[in-house]
Amino acid sequence: MEVGLSRRAAVLGLSASAVSLPARARQNLSAQVIVIGAGISGLETALRLEAEGVDVLVVEASSRIGGRLNTLYDLPGQPNAGGVQIGASYTRLQARAAALGVKLFPEPTSPRATILNIANRMISQRDWAAAQENTFPSAFKNLPPSAALFAAAGGPNNPLKSFDDWRGPIGVASDVSADSYLSANGFDQAARRLIDVGLNANQLSTYSIVNVMRTLTLFAADRASGGVASMVKGGSQLLPEAMARSLRRPVRMATPVTTIRASAQSADVTLINGKILRAQAVVAALPFPAFARMRVDAPLSPETREAIPTLPYTQIKQFFLEPAISYWERDGLPIDMWTDGPLERIFSVRDNAGQDTGIINVWLNGTGANTFNSAALPDLLRTLRPASEGKFRVRHIQDWTQTNPLAGGAYMHWAPGQIGRWASKMGAPAGRLFFAGEHLGLVHTGMEAAFESAETTSLEVLAKVKRS
Repeated sequence: MEVGLSRRAAVLGLSASAVSLPARARQNLSAQVIVIGAGISGLETALRLEAEGVDVLVVEASSRIGGRLNTLYDLPGQPNAGGVQIGASYTRLQARAAALGVKLFPEPTSPRATILNIANRMISQRDWAAAQENTFPSAFKNLPPSAALFAAAGGPNNPLKSFDDWRGPIGVASDVSADSYLSANGFDQAARRLIDVGLNANQLSTYSIVNVMRTLTLFAADRASGGVASMVKGGSQLLPEAMARSLRRPVRMATPVTTIRASAQSADVTLINGKILRAQAVVAALPFPAFARMRVDAPLSPETREAIPTLPYTQIKQFFLEPAISYWERDGLPIDMWTDGPLERIFSVRDNAGQDTGIINVWLNGTGANTFNSAALPDLLRTLRPASEGKFRVRHIQDWTQTNPLAGGAYMHWAPGQIGRWASKMGAPAGRLFFAGEHLGLVHTGMEAAFESAETTSLEVLAKVKRS
């Protein structure tokens, strides 16, 4: 299967001959296009441009391909510490994987038993509805804290019907914080605090409820397609690694960019060693927090300038632990836990068949990810599960927080009031500087948004290169 530019490219009349330049015109260029970042959006942009005959150089600041896709190959079950689920509607990703021979398999869907620990009291899922700690409105009493927000924003309560509604008048009219939305739907402060602990964002008060509604709309489309969610066999990172291998020019690794300059006619980047690479165009396939660390001389749009330092990225820190004792066999409780304390959520790491590997993942989000003192981990785990005796080995710490300069977070989300101002405008080309990444997806979120933005960006770049 060949993956190239979409049908829109044919309409624009873009072809390999259109972007070819005589050798003398390229003598002073390091490449026709320089792509900064070897995550999936940067690699997909490069592959699409190469398919049209463009000479592309990808530069990557780290020593690893994949960006925020990261597979821990040295741990049992080879867990993904970033980039896991591939939705049924992720058609661009699926096409690229098929073209490169990267195998996908249906995501294991076996139910996960979970024990709740609230106010230092163990509560089974069966007993949660009647627990005194459960102050949810009566219609939501049977739901665990992890599911209540989606239930409150879903079904007839979700005004979004099409993929574009989230950034149009309907979405803007619904763009309030998840905290105020839940409050208006009968969730008291105690209930909202419980939901906030395990939120896959930073905090309810700074998280637009439209994020949830948009996700539910995409989930509904996946279900309607009859497809199933999948995963990359052998680990998600295999996909960007295969993409990098298929490029004509190898990715230049461990090559941080310090400065980007772009005008209407040309672009260049300065590397950390002072070397300047010149090109007809530069693509910044980076999370905004990483881009914000660079010096940029380019005609950025007002919306882009405002969004770069302000767009929220979900703060996540994961501790992959190998217990010395199978404490869940000792105490007879499920491995998976949802707590209202500093450890937040604990998951069993499972293999491709859905079987426990003996590794556990302590998953922290938001404020907790940035403030947690890892030295307290043994005592906290011992308190939660005395049978563990606090004995374990830390196998890996995955930091997707603001302290990670190449990420700044795990993925973007919208804060209240940002969608109407930025959703359709941020990331607009700035002269010969272009942007790509999951934060620029207009239909999808997550990994498919990265591929979606790469398609759009490659077309924008080709339109400029063609005129050179």
